[in-house]
Amino acid sequence: MLVVGMATALAGPARASVVGSASIASDLADYNPGQTVTLTGANWDTGGSTVHIVVNDDLGQSWQHVADVTPVDGAIVDVFALPNYFVAQYSVQATQQTASGTLTASTSFTDANPSANLDHSAPTIPRPRRARTAAAPARATG
Repeated sequence: MLVVGMATALAGPARASVVGSASIASDLADYNPGQTVTLTGANWDTGGSTVHIVVNDDLGQSWQHVADVTPVDGAIVDVFALPNYFVAQYSVQATQQTASGTLTASTSFTDANPSANLDHSAPTIPRPRRARTAAAPARATG
């Protein structure tokens, strides 16, 4: 019996396989627009097909990253840059067809980092300075 996201060990040295749930994760939970994302995964079938990764923005599906990654010792890595504009939420879906069935894993991340300067269109308006008044010279009394 196959449980989605699980694979059982197969006999024979010609085919490596995984034991445990396939996984995928991003190196950060939150990014700035345009920042580089590194996705890593574990427990993928190294004797089967590539792992198909799809990253979509959750707001309107206007941006997408698609990659096919070959597992090495059950591990996968995919590196890409986010678009230079604010999207908000991204979802990641990874799938692999194996002799035993389909492995799947998913995750999500955002590009809502509050340290990002997202308002590139607003002009910078200098603050007016107060006029400095010179102190009146002291008068001699006498």
